[in-house]
Amino acid sequence: MSHRNYTCFCRLDMENPLLATDPWADWAAQDQELYEPPSYAILHHPRPFPWLPPDDVPLDPMSRADLVACSTSSFASTPISTLSSPSPYLLTIDSFKSRGGHTAAIHHGTFAIEGETPLRVVLKTYALEDINLLIHEFDVYTAIAHLAVIVPTLHAVVKPRYDPWGGLILENAGTVLSEYEIPWDDLGLTHQEKILLYNTLRQFHSAGVVHGDVAPRNILRRPCGAFCLVDFDRSTLNHVCPGATCKELSELQRVLGLQLSDLNV
Repeated sequence: MSHRNYTCFCRLDMENPLLATDPWADWAAQDQELYEPPSYAILHHPRPFPWLPPDDVPLDPMSRADLVACSTSSFASTPISTLSSPSPYLLTIDSFKSRGGHTAAIHHGTFAIEGETPLRVVLKTYALEDINLLIHEFDVYTAIAHLAVIVPTLHAVVKPRYDPWGGLILENAGTVLSEYEIPWDDLGLTHQEKILLYNTLRQFHSAGVVHGDVAPRNILRRPCGAFCLVDFDRSTLNHVCPGATCKELSELQRVLGLQLSDLNV
């Protein structure tokens, strides 16, 4: 399988290192003959890479309004030669899966600062007509960013300069419990794993978010054994969780066959 390499150059606003001002990009692909090569621009990366030096400037997430503006505007090309110190990020796509959530497409690959060890990532893309779903998912990631292990890290929001879509570059957090609609009993989860999964969703709710589509296809198992929730295009914000009586929690308890006495609630 051929690889598609996207070399993304992004100059950051020094007053807010998370915002990409005057974004530009250069494209390189081994299979360019298949289509006109679009350009990429990194709009936002809410967490610095682990190998980047820490910055004393407070890092505030890009606002929803900024993302809307970036997602619907065209980017003016800036010649690389005019830049004093471009910061290249290399996104390499090496496989594709048709679904992710309900309208998104999923691509697997790597993402790195040029010359550094790449991270395994997922590129989740939305067509322009579904860009509000991307914006909504961005809102959810903003709300849950502090949860760490139980949700993927959002590395960047990207938008091609010419093509009508946008995407999220996410941590490749593990292996899906099941790609198919199968009974929960067929997953082979141990009693302790069921309790861990329930507590994972309970912790997710503590951030004020209801997932909206808790199913095996939306749950990953990390290599360490922890569970990780994905696909937030149906999630709702501003949830005040009542605990065991919460509709989503009680439904997961039911399908997992757990008793309240198992859950310390």
